[in-house]
Amino acid sequence: MRVNIPPSRPRIPILRRDILEPTRLGRRIDRRWEKAPAALDRVQAIDPWAIDLRPAFRWAECRRQHQGECKTMTIERIECGPRMSQAVVHGDTVYLAGQVGAPGESVAAQTTAVLAQVDTLLKETGSSKDHLLMATIWLADMGDFAEMNGVWDAWVAGHPAPARATGEAKLAAPEYKVEIIIVAARA
Repeated sequence: MRVNIPPSRPRIPILRRDILEPTRLGRRIDRRWEKAPAALDRVQAIDPWAIDLRPAFRWAECRRQHQGECKTMTIERIECGPRMSQAVVHGDTVYLAGQVGAPGESVAAQTTAVLAQVDTLLKETGSSKDHLLMATIWLADMGDFAEMNGVWDAWVAGHPAPARATGEAKLAAPEYKVEIIIVAARA
């Protein structure tokens, strides 16, 4: 139920708090916002339960005025296959798929190969090691942690270290010993 304001006074949308229904705050009411900041004071003097909806309408007006300035987020997929993409860029964030090395090689060799793939994908997406945000590393055996860390530390040296998590997991094939997943920001 709305409070009726005599036609001689400016009209602003006002709902009573005791009967407020969320469905009444739709676009139809949005279009009724007009210049009348003093009208609420008069209405609240008559009905102290009245709610001022002006902030919601100011937001809608601002949205209408700046529609052309809104940044559209795009999704770019790199090396897209039928099942997955090697990299996905959303806005200024780069997500790399889990990278694995050649099956059957040592953990150090696989880690070196994986980090070379990561460098290539980061370059393709417009990022670099300086913009790493997060690294998730999966090892088939946590006993290989020190060997993997030796290669990782050399690769990250001289660059800001990302947040990192390392865990043990059964990988896609027993020949894989390390898988690395990277999230980075665009340069």
